[in-house]
Amino acid sequence: MKKRAAFLSGSFFIVLFLAGCSYGHQNFSQQGGKFSGPDDYVVQVDDYGQFWDRPAAESVLKEIEKKTRDSNTVVVLFIHGWHHNAKIDDANAIDFSNSVLALRKKLDGGVYKAARKELTGRDDIKVISVYVGWRGESLYSYFDYLTFWGRKAAAERVGEGDLREFLLTMNNIYRQRNVPNQDTQKRPFMGMTTFGHSFGGQVLMKAVAGTLEQELIEKKSRQLANPHETGSPLLGFGDLVVLLNPALEALQFERINRLSQELKYDARQLPLFLVLSAENDKARQVLFPIGRSIASIGRAQLKDKQSAMWKTTLGEYKEQRTHALELKDDGKMPAAMNLLNSKMYESACAMIKTDLSALKLHIGELYLIPKADRLPYHPYLVTYVDGEVIIKHRGIFEAELGLFLNDYIAAMQGKRMLLANPKYADCYKA
Repeated sequence: MKKRAAFLSGSFFIVLFLAGCSYGHQNFSQQGGKFSGPDDYVVQVDDYGQFWDRPAAESVLKEIEKKTRDSNTVVVLFIHGWHHNAKIDDANAIDFSNSVLALRKKLDGGVYKAARKELTGRDDIKVISVYVGWRGESLYSYFDYLTFWGRKAAAERVGEGDLREFLLTMNNIYRQRNVPNQDTQKRPFMGMTTFGHSFGGQVLMKAVAGTLEQELIEKKSRQLANPHETGSPLLGFGDLVVLLNPALEALQFERINRLSQELKYDARQLPLFLVLSAENDKARQVLFPIGRSIASIGRAQLKDKQSAMWKTTLGEYKEQRTHALELKDDGKMPAAMNLLNSKMYESACAMIKTDLSALKLHIGELYLIPKADRLPYHPYLVTYVDGEVIIKHRGIFEAELGLFLNDYIAAMQGKRMLLANPKYADCYKA
């Protein structure tokens, strides 16, 4: 028995050692891959948070800066999670590429095209995709499940490294393109949404949390000086940051959650941050707490709530939840309802006054349902999702979810374009 125990113990440490080797640590060639179009890019980061090819990453930013000058543009960036990388046959790379193709087709016609024409004076659209690859897979096959601790730490390094600079620069381009003025209908529109899945959510959170926290602290200071004023709205990071089944502890989000709950908002405030957490994601419900419990060994003792938030993923910690996203296929609803066709678009003022965070929204067969105590116009949404909408941990590219996100983000962008035009200022003051 002692020999067997020694063998198993030795094998375990050998596997952990192998997790630190160079398996999968490379700059993957994109030749023959899905991201071969003129508006499709792949940016790759090494295990230490540095770009494999800095000039290539900088050229992507230059292309985004140039292309957003001359046409309506939407930038969609996706950071994959655990067990994935930038191989051309990686499942996340293929699924993201297919979802971008579907988005291009959808935005190029129908109500989307008509809305762009009305809001910007032009109906053209360019969708730029950016796939961020990092070493989410560091061991072969099922052995990769033993790399939780190494990949969690790597995700944090990636989020704190060169990618943060890349994302902040991209956000600066976004803000420059969307400065409010009277010529809103004479200049191109730029939208930007960033997605992080699993440990990719950890990457994204590390990269953008500082920007989000700084805004919250500054708004809190202004409201302390003028308690009766809501002050200017938070700008956030692009149009929306979306974390899909994020593999990060709720404790990382708690300061943002607390600060955001202490503030007041008015009709100008748009949603900025959306967590989508599947109710049947056993990996985050079971494996994550086990991994975090082991990681807590040797650390200072955590207080009660700290301990719960340390061991629970963002989205699973009930006290932080704000919404539910449910599938309602009861035969009583129309097959689809596009937000761009709803009553909120009957006038610019109606759209501006619409609360996209507290309203019970129906898109397709999905309902976004806020909690009863939800603050009006609150920009941070932590949403628990029906298991048929996001299937377990990896099923993040389901059609109904894509429809919901397309329309929800389109509604936000439409409202933002109206708010950018000073002639509608009386709408949110009323």
